Amino acid sequence: AYNDKSSTLLTLRFYAHLIAKQEGIREIGSITMLDSAKKLSNKIKMQLYKNEKRGKNSFSSYLAPLREVLINEDTLKMLFSKQDCSREQL
Repeated sequence: AYNDKSSTLLTLRFYAHLIAKQEGIREIGSITMLDSAKKLSNKIKMQLYKNEKRGKNSFSSYLAPLREVLINEDTLKMLFSKQDCSREQL
């Protein structure tokens, strides 16, 4: 995403899809190069699956059962926390 607003909207849409389709999704995963995304993956109880280096880039992949991610307290706080924002910011 190009900015925080679009990133937030994409995240919410992603989780809404996961919740709606949870009966057919057993596990979810992610791949990242960013330390902040690695910390987030750990916080929502995704387990490190594999580290891989491609050229100068180092990637980490994470995997977790969907039910464990959705019932995680940190995931719920992230999705439903109240933030100060006016309608103009949306």
